[in-house]
Amino acid sequence: SVYWLVLGFIFLFLSIDEACSIHEKITKGFLSYGIRFGLVHGQWAVVYGTLMVVLFLFLLPFLKYLNPPLKLRFFVAGAVFVSGAIGMNILGGFFRHWGILVYHIFTGMEEVLEMIGIALFIRALLLHIHEEKVSLSVRFLPKPIKS
Repeated sequence: SVYWLVLGFIFLFLSIDEACSIHEKITKGFLSYGIRFGLVHGQWAVVYGTLMVVLFLFLLPFLKYLNPPLKLRFFVAGAVFVSGAIGMNILGGFFRHWGILVYHIFTGMEEVLEMIGIALFIRALLLHIHEEKVSLSVRFLPKPIKS
């Protein structure tokens, strides 16, 4: 369905974002124009948080379709990931004046929660594949014949 495709593209974008630091560039762009959003340390959190709400509203029909255990697993995985990515960013910004050690603690908690959230989501997907008896296959194209 289109919802699975959208989820796939979101995770592809998040991977590219992590590799290319797109969210940090968004923050630098806002700050270069003097735009700040209250106590938020990374201005990207406001942009991504807004997009997350829009995405959640878009995915509501899809979430209603899922069986309750899978829906709960997706929700928990998403909550853990977002609490790390956005929650720890906001808390880290609030407490950053306490010193570099406190900032690094929040940054570490951010990364750990993001990875746990992704691991929980992958586990939910694997359990879904197992429960639904979905068959997966990979086909490799044959090597071209050299003449």
